[in-house]
Amino acid sequence: MTAVKAIQRNRLRRIGSANKNLTQEVNVLKTLCHINIVKLHEVIDDPQNSKIFLVMDYLPEGTLSDKLQDPEYE
Repeated sequence: MTAVKAIQRNRLRRIGSANKNLTQEVNVLKTLCHINIVKLHEVIDDPQNSKIFLVMDYLPEGTLSDKLQDPEYE
């Protein structure tokens, strides 16, 4: 199963060098294959759209942030 993460383009511009960082991160994630790293399958960057879409593996257990906030998670 896959999931799509949408990133607002204007948010990247506000962060400054985030666009360059995103490009580097995408290039690294596309090459990695590890049980503890979400697999990135594709990036959809449509200049006519205000978003960049990342197609990744779906993780039904939730995000790392969710896990870290859960008092039962150790």
